[in-house]
This record gives sequence, structure tokens and C-alpha cells, in this order.
Amino acid sequence: WVQLMYSDSPDEGEVINAYTNYYKKNELVKNKHTQYYKRWLRNISRLSDAKPTSQISKSSNQWECVGPWDFDKDAASSSYAPGAAHVYTVEQALSNPNILYAGTATAGAWKSTDKGNSWNLITSNLELNSVYAIEIDHNNPDIIYISGNGGIYKSFDGINWVVIGDAAFTNLSHSIKDIKMCPDNNQILFVASDEGLFKSIDAGVNFITVMTGNFLEIEFHPVSTDTMYFVKQAGDSTVFYRSDDGGNTLFNFTNGWPNPNIFNGEQKRTEIAVSPSEPDKIVALATGSANGGSGLYGIYISDNK
Repeated sequence: WVQLMYSDSPDEGEVINAYTNYYKKNELVKNKHTQYYKRWLRNISRLSDAKPTSQISKSSNQWECVGPWDFDKDAASSSYAPGAAHVYTVEQALSNPNILYAGTATAGAWKSTDKGNSWNLITSNLELNSVYAIEIDHNNPDIIYISGNGGIYKSFDGINWVVIGDAAFTNLSHSIKDIKMCPDNNQILFVASDEGLFKSIDAGVNFITVMTGNFLEIEFHPVSTDTMYFVKQAGDSTVFYRSDDGGNTLFNFTNGWPNPNIFNGEQKRTEIAVSPSEPDKIVALATGSANGGSGLYGIYISDNK
């Protein structure tokens, strides 16, 4: 495969097949040739206008890549899909289910008006790369909030943007992981930031600090919006909080929540989801390390909030 790759007019498929077949039988040891092979593949993807097509899945459920497509320079050195925009988050408008917004690792924010079949970049007029969190106004799908550049941008038309927040909020450099709007009141926003948990009652003009710390996620109870759930990172662990008064006061619940300290491990990230069909049910996906291994730490379920 090395000789084929360095030839004057290498056949791409022949090189890739030779490389794959060689390392089916031989241990992969990094060297200048394997590193060049990675750069050679990346260069092919940059010069090609072709978009990845759907592959035949081993599962009975078929998946197809629908974008958004934009070369992700920061992820190219480690990605198997360097032509994709590497999506962090996707949100669907409640008032118009055809409208989706996506936030990406280094390619800004995107909008689809046909449920993801096609995408348009909506942050081309911003010097903005990473968009980790998005929230859409429940009543108007053109009003959106996105994280970026250490703060929050708001748009009323999906084209023009303003930075929101009072001076105390904007003077902080935030790493924002989640933005949630109260389902009953589009003036109430919650923000999960590494600077704390923040609440606004005027659609982001001003924020108050509910609690300091590195907050990761926010979820509303599907029936009672006074009940809210929060995940916070604290040291090598995550912490679960519930509020019963609309996010004003928080209580920590530990019974059954992952505790990496007993395994001398760490558990720094947890995603939670609530069940509309079973309102008091919460599912938590925890990642971390224990007993010398890392990755999935566990899946935890609560049936009583």
C-alpha cells in the first residue's frame, strides 16, 4: 500500500483496499507512512465535491447522512467524516416541526426548513465557530438563542444577531452547555454555564445567578414546569439537582446516582432525558472511568423524579 500511495497516479480505491487488507493481518504501528496516509485521505476529501452517501447498515434500520456539510478544519485530523460539520446539538421548533436548527463544533449554526433535508448557514456574518447550545422561542421559530464566543447571541430573524445579557453576565467568559426556555413563559430562560446556573425573566436582557459551579444540562418536567432537573460537574463527579419552584431553589438527590469515588474513578459528564409518556421518569446516560476502563459509565433510571 505504501508503494501504491507514493506512485505518480495512485488509484485511490486500490490504495485504500491495500491499506485495509494489510492491517487486517498486521499490527498498526504509527510511522511516517501511516501519518502521510491520513493526510493523503484528508486531501482527497478536501478536493472532492462529493458528499458522503448512505451506506448499507448491518442493522435493519437504515440511516442516511443529511448534513449540514461544511469542512471542519479542527476535526479533520481525527475524524472519519471530515466533510461533515460535526453537530453538537439539534433543536426542533415546537411551533413549526419542519424547522430545525443545528449547532456545530467549528462551523457555526445552521437552519433547515424541511426537517433536515437541506441546511443553510445562519451565522456567516458572525466570527463564530463553536455553537454548543440552541434554544428556539416556543411561539416564534425565527427567534433563537445560540451559545458562542463566551456568551449568548439572540436573533429575531435568523440573520441578524445581538449579544444578550447584562454587564455582570457578559463580563464572564462562559462555556455554555445548555439553554432552556420555560414551556409556559417565553420570557423565562435558564442557562447552564461553567460559571454557574443563570435565570432570566426578561428573555435574556438580564440574568441572575441561581447557583455557581459548572452546570451541564437543564430539563423541564413534561407536565409540571415548576419541576426542573439540573446536572452539575463537581470535581471528578456529576451532581443531580431538582427544583420544585421553577428553578429558584435546588435540592441534591444522591440515592442511586453514580458515585465514582467508590471505584477510584471519575464521572464528569451525564446527559439526562425526561419521558413525556411517563412524566416522573428520568433516564441518565453517564460517561467516565472506573476499574481501569473508560467510556460508558452506566445508564441510570429514576421513576420518581
